[in-house]
Amino acid sequence: MQKVIVIDTDGVLRNFHSKLQKVYRKYYPDFKNPLTITSYCLRDWFPIGDKIYDFIYKEHPKEIFLNALPYPGAQEFVKTLQQKYKVVIATSQPQESARKYTQLWYEKFKFDADDFIYIDEKWKIGGWILIEDSPHQMELAAEHKSFSNIIPFLQVWNRQWFLEKRQSLTTLKNPKEYKTFLSILTPQDNYRIILNYLGLGKPLKITLKE
Repeated sequence: MQKVIVIDTDGVLRNFHSKLQKVYRKYYPDFKNPLTITSYCLRDWFPIGDKIYDFIYKEHPKEIFLNALPYPGAQEFVKTLQQKYKVVIATSQPQESARKYTQLWYEKFKFDADDFIYIDEKWKIGGWILIEDSPHQMELAAEHKSFSNIIPFLQVWNRQWFLEKRQSLTTLKNPKEYKTFLSILTPQDNYRIILNYLGLGKPLKITLKE
């Protein structure tokens, strides 16, 4: 039986955050990108606070979810994983509008996977590996022990969390592994290191749990 790898969508495959900032600036021209982002919560990024969620899900879902670009190399990353593993692409979209345009986005950019799952809490899927950028989703998966391995997809908004909470993960127990992951600066670095991690690129001496 093939091992299952679950991959998050926004912040891992889709450059949602960059598109959101561009759309927001279109309607709020004085907006400047935050210089330092240490929070995963979008309300912390934008002056309108909680109203950002209506802006995304009610006012501009098509413009944001359908027109956001994949990170360069995202499709190739998924295809490479599929050579050896069962790949599930997952996303936690609370609104029907976001789910609809996300499905169209997968089709538009020709993402292929063994399954596409829309679910609020990804720990309920379970599998061998979860690749995720949300601290909350990773903490839930660690708490419920539903994945043998949790691989953080490092971004500016979860780097501080990773430094503080990495011991809660089921992988990355060796200090040398922290250094490897903290060398990540771009999504492409994430893809390269994860593929290496899985033996689908240049080997790294990091051990995964079976």
